[in-house]
Amino acid sequence: MQLKLICIGKAKGPYRELSREYEKRIDRYARLVVRELSEVKYSGSPTPGEISQILQREATAIRRELTGRELVVALDAHGTSISSVELAEWIHSHAAEGRSQVAFVIGGSLGLDENLKREADFTLSLSAMTLPHQLARVVLLEQLYRALTIIRNEPYHK
Repeated sequence: MQLKLICIGKAKGPYRELSREYEKRIDRYARLVVRELSEVKYSGSPTPGEISQILQREATAIRRELTGRELVVALDAHGTSISSVELAEWIHSHAAEGRSQVAFVIGGSLGLDENLKREADFTLSLSAMTLPHQLARVVLLEQLYRALTIIRNEPYHK
């Protein structure tokens, strides 16, 4: 199993520490590749047109990280909410079908480009609430670790 995490922006401070902890835990079960891409800089409050251009530029950078062989999961508050067990089942069933490469995509502070979300194989919501992208990264990593322990029937998930 290969998991790829493509993030706009770098994890900093306590988010970085927590991310590293879960990255180490995941490495026991799967190959994890983390790509941190630069967030397009802007000043003030961008207009809707400027936001669209920023998101398109970030989407272009994200697409460069995708090989075309992996399942792409876009994270978005308006995506599908699933339980930890359902995430484990989703990962396990795709791995059993030979689709053992999954790329999870987390946008920056402005989110993800709409076209990129439509192109994804699945759009996942971690919460109906809006999470800062750095916190979403930590939550996703923890849930991936939890899913991998569920697949192995280990006691982490209660």
